[in-house]
Amino acid sequence: MTLRTEIAQGRMIEGGWQERPPNLEVGAQPSFAALRPRKGTLHILVEVAGPPRRDEISRQLVNIIKDEYFRVPGGITNGLRQAIRAANGFLYQRNQELSEGMPYVAGISCAVLSDDHLYLGQGGPAFACVVRDGEIVAFPHSPWACVRHPEDASPAPGLSRARTGWHVPGQAASEGREEVSEEERLPLSPLGVEERLAEVGLYHHRLEAEEVVVLSSPTLPERASQKEFREALAPRAKEALANLAELVEGGDFSAIVIKVSEEIPLPPEEAARAPEVVAGLAEAWKGFSQRLTESDLLEDIGGQLQGRLSALAQALGTLTRRMLPEEYAPEPRAKPSARRARRERLTRKQRRNLFIILGLLLVVGIAAVWGASRWRAQEAQEALFQDILTQAEERLRQALVATDPSAAREFLAAAQSLLEEAREMKPEHPDIEGMESKVLERLDELDHVTRLALRQPLEFPEARSAPLRVVARENDLYILDGGEDRLYRYRWSEAARTLQTPPEGAILIDSKEQGELLDIVWLEPGGGRERGTLLILKSDGLLEYAPLKGLSSLSVVETASWQEPRRAGGFEGNFYLLDAGAKRILKYLPAGQGYNSAPLHYIVEAEFESAVDMAIDGDIYVLSAEGVIMKFTAGEREPFVVEGLEEGFANPLAIFTNPGTDHIYVVESGRIVELSKEGQFVRQLRPSREEEEAFQELSTVFVDEGKGRLFILSGKRLYLADLPTE
Repeated sequence: MTLRTEIAQGRMIEGGWQERPPNLEVGAQPSFAALRPRKGTLHILVEVAGPPRRDEISRQLVNIIKDEYFRVPGGITNGLRQAIRAANGFLYQRNQELSEGMPYVAGISCAVLSDDHLYLGQGGPAFACVVRDGEIVAFPHSPWACVRHPEDASPAPGLSRARTGWHVPGQAASEGREEVSEEERLPLSPLGVEERLAEVGLYHHRLEAEEVVVLSSPTLPERASQKEFREALAPRAKEALANLAELVEGGDFSAIVIKVSEEIPLPPEEAARAPEVVAGLAEAWKGFSQRLTESDLLEDIGGQLQGRLSALAQALGTLTRRMLPEEYAPEPRAKPSARRARRERLTRKQRRNLFIILGLLLVVGIAAVWGASRWRAQEAQEALFQDILTQAEERLRQALVATDPSAAREFLAAAQSLLEEAREMKPEHPDIEGMESKVLERLDELDHVTRLALRQPLEFPEARSAPLRVVARENDLYILDGGEDRLYRYRWSEAARTLQTPPEGAILIDSKEQGELLDIVWLEPGGGRERGTLLILKSDGLLEYAPLKGLSSLSVVETASWQEPRRAGGFEGNFYLLDAGAKRILKYLPAGQGYNSAPLHYIVEAEFESAVDMAIDGDIYVLSAEGVIMKFTAGEREPFVVEGLEEGFANPLAIFTNPGTDHIYVVESGRIVELSKEGQFVRQLRPSREEEEAFQELSTVFVDEGKGRLFILSGKRLYLADLPTE
């Protein structure tokens, strides 16, 4: 897309205005007369501080930047990087020649416009931004985050924090300016301080109509609020520049303002004629092709070439004879009538041959122009691709070294956007895939994601199957299928690292033979119960399964008072029932061969109405559909806040912990979140990116931290995974 630009430049210095100051150049071109590569339109702003003769130094820096930019091979970003480093090298060498006094330091902003692409290169203190509809996108970050103005009650949309102004190593911060952390400091040292400039800011932006690009002195944001800055950007570039100059109130100030507007469409009458022109060219080419086909092209070209060579030899012989001293007799002239006839005959033949030769030259010329333009377009496309790839690599590097997670995520988002743009140009380029992999790895690191290698040993193919609970005990694995009302038992083979079906079969309870099955929980011995058993919660009572005894009913009282039994729990022989309908947790103490004494109304809580799961490790944890975890100790609610989790729970499904587990695990679609018992976020467990669909229908998990095993139910499948160490 081709855009129109309107550009204004100027400098205010010591109260006077300069329209073409030595520290600015718009549409810069190299001083040498060699062929200039197609590297866009370059605009330069230099700010020099230090001893006298700053204007002379500024002009020299501008000349070095533009010559070096167009000289170095490669794309736009490489040219900007090398040009700014060359300017730094010159200024550093100049400072070494100073005997005493303050050295020269400088900040540089360079902008290159290539079609609808904006490339920015910055070295030292610099300010550049793009503004559209009042939204300011500053490069590298917004300087208003640390320079507060009364008008700026809140930052403008799309801005991120940064610092600006001169910063020379060893100098104290400016008086009245808050001290900033290392993460917040702009990582661009002034030019002239170090022999080799370590950091060059490189940025890419896709331009749109009605955007305004501003390069200015880094002091501008200190003197004007965001509101004042936005209001100063008038529709015309010159007016906007004048308004910005007024904001600095007579202080020294330099700026380049670039107003981007829509491309000019073709006038209607010319657009209407375009099909006619194309049709005329097509008809002309058709006629030429027909004549070319009908003529004896090769014979005529050969004859013509022979005639031209003969004429050339005759002319050389005549010239030689005239240069010799001997006289020679003139060639007899032909009779007028014969000469006239021969001239007419040769003229007709020459005209035909000339037409064919001119046609061939036209074809060759068109092909040459088309080939050259295509080559230049491919060259420009390749340069653009390399520039985009370089930008993405730079953003990735910044993300890898950033210590602030928010800043790192911004860099990664920018890298991903650039890589998507590069993939549209070259979908199969190997560098894109490699960088995308590094971006995703860094995102996992920032989000504390641990990837799991899943194994799928079981699938429940029945149409109504809905596995909803899994319990592991020693080498036995119990799975409750709530859709089929079936209970399965499998054996875990440590040697084979897989599940095996017992000889007697896997089904302990077949479909509907015991009524509706709601939940299962392993109950350790205690309170008079001598052995551990599996409790099976039904809508109207309890069953228990003991590996040596088998399946049996378990007496429990006051089941008629249950309104909506949702989850079962057990601890030291006690049986707990989460009754969401009655908004309570009942506690049954063992008595006799079952639970024959009246339950305790242990906990009554209004939020239990939306409870989705419960886990017990001595304390009771209840998970609500809203993502709230309620913790109860000895029947009393205690504060429990999840801390450090960037993305909160949107649709939690299950919670898991037990006395043998050091952590709490919360399940929701796509991930398993691991927390400490105090609520501190530890990490997220997710499948490999190739298997992410496996977690889209997660329902619950059982974690055996001691043996490092995970048993995961998702949809109609049971997945096994090793629990990675932290």
